[in-house]
Order: sequence, then structure tokens, then C-alpha cells
Amino acid sequence: MDFRHFNAGRDDDGKRLDKIARRLLGTESLSPLYKAIRKGLIKVNGKKSREDSRIKEGDVISVAAVILAQESAQQKKPRAETGFPHLDEVFRNGHLLVINKPYDIPVQPARGGAKSLSEIVEAERLSSEKAGTSLSFRTGPLHRLDRKTTGLLAFSQDAEGARIFSEMMREHRLEKRYIGIVLGSMESAAKWTDRIERGGGTAFATVTVLGAEADGGKESITTAEPIARGTMCGKEATLVSFTIETGRTHQIRAQSAANGFPLLGDEAYGGGKIKSSRDFFLHALEIVFHDEEKKKALGLPAALFAPPAPDLADALKLFGCVIDGGTIRAGAKT
Repeated sequence: MDFRHFNAGRDDDGKRLDKIARRLLGTESLSPLYKAIRKGLIKVNGKKSREDSRIKEGDVISVAAVILAQESAQQKKPRAETGFPHLDEVFRNGHLLVINKPYDIPVQPARGGAKSLSEIVEAERLSSEKAGTSLSFRTGPLHRLDRKTTGLLAFSQDAEGARIFSEMMREHRLEKRYIGIVLGSMESAAKWTDRIERGGGTAFATVTVLGAEADGGKESITTAEPIARGTMCGKEATLVSFTIETGRTHQIRAQSAANGFPLLGDEAYGGGKIKSSRDFFLHALEIVFHDEEKKKALGLPAALFAPPAPDLADALKLFGCVIDGGTIRAGAKT
């Protein structure tokens, strides 16, 4: 019987055989997979193994050619796509890819058939030489950005990158700074501590802000600092710098609205409707890394910066502001 052989890489070390085989075959059906392993149609180092066997780096996983042919015939679409859209890269190495996310593209697969950034990044990885270094690894976003939020978005490029970046977020050893335009005149800086839970609100909103002492929900901490005040789309508005200590769904959008300053144009949270190139303006401008050891392990600079797209840059000029290398410079109109 003919077999095709696959070499386990560093990111496969410690993974279960069934998990790796499932990834190799691109199958969701476990029962036929377990049956193939028990029959010896999927082997490790030339020997029959249990489905829960732990794979080591350097192991050779052999899969019967007939199984690969069957699975290939059943695939509804190619595992690796070509012709993916251009990614605006801010940083890339063997551990991480950080892009400047464009407006109105979902991060994860969504209804309606729009290609997501997760699919684009994974398709790019599968078409590259790096795809052959791991049998089980799949890239993915390491934090959230809404479909209509732009700016810095990090994707894992290997298991170590995913683990260390996630540790820094969990330990609050990286600082994420956004800029946004809110409805109304914000006079002074504020630190908002609320609890957020999914569900409730309007037909559009997906989260509800509870009181800081409320039961339920998850603690959400955002610092908002007004930079400049002006008029946009005929409405009084403020350009605000946001720094988040937590990363909840719709955190800035929901907390801004709950504290009296919804994002201008954000209909889901009471910001009204505006005639503009975007529904609302929120941009992940900068990530600052505060853990020297982990930063060195991932080969990261002290900070990463995503310049705003031209339409956002034009909006900033309405407030007499420009972005200069991560710094927001305000002019006379403040």
C-alpha cells in the first residue's frame, strides 16, 4: 500500500496524532479518522499508534494514499487559495504578522460570503514555504478588531508567537492605543471601569454595559483623553485617544456610549447616522510592549504604529490634527 509521509515540526511537538491527522486531511469527521488510525492506515514512524499518541518533533506521520485521495475528492474548495488581496504589513517575522487592518473587512469568517482576514492570512501562509514547517499549526488573529475598526491587528505565525503574545495580553504587558471621533464635547480625560456582557441593547448592539459594581459581565477598563474638539458632519465632536487595559467585544464603542460620548456615526450605540466614507471612525493606532524578555523573544520593537488611511487623515485635519510617527499633533483648532 502506498503512503505519503509528513515530517512533524516544532509546532507539532506534543500534539495528539488525531489532531494532526485531522488537520492533514482537512476532515471534520472523527469516526472514519479513528477507524483509519486503528487499521494502521495512519502511522507514526512506520508503526500503528493510538489516536491519542503524542507526536514529537521529527516524527514521521504516514498516511495511506487512498485516504488522501478520498478526502481530496470530498473537499469543496482548495485548502490553499491564491490571488489573495494585498496585506498592509506593519511587522512580520517567523513568530508574528501585524497588519494595518482596512475598513469594512471581517477578521473572522462572516455571513454573506465576504472573505475574512483570517482566511486571507491563512491562504497566504499555505502558499508560502513556511507552510511545510508544521503539520498542525493554523494561523489566527491574536486579538479583536470590529469589522469597521481599522488599524493594528496581530496574527500568529507559529505556536511560540501565539503563546508569548497572548501571555503579554493576559498579563497586561502590552498597551493598545486607539484614536476615535465621538459625538459631543469631551472636556477632560476619564477612566471608565464598567462590566460588559453580551446581548441586550438595540437591535444592532451586541453588548450591554453594566455598572462597575454589577453582577455578571466582564470588567472593562478604558482611559479616554480628549485631544481636540471641533465640528464634523455638522455635529459637535471630539477627537479622543483611547487606551484599553482589557479587550472586550465592542469595548470602546459600548463604554463611550454608556459614559455619554458615543462614537460619531455609530448607530448601534446611539451615535446617529452621518454622511461619510465610514459609519464611524475608530483606529488602532499603536501597541507598546512593556515586557523586555518577551519582546526580545519575539523580536519585537518597543512599539508598533499603524498610520491612518487617507479618509481618516482627512477627518483628523478637521480637528487641526495630524499623525506624526505615532504622535498626534494638534494645531490651533483645539
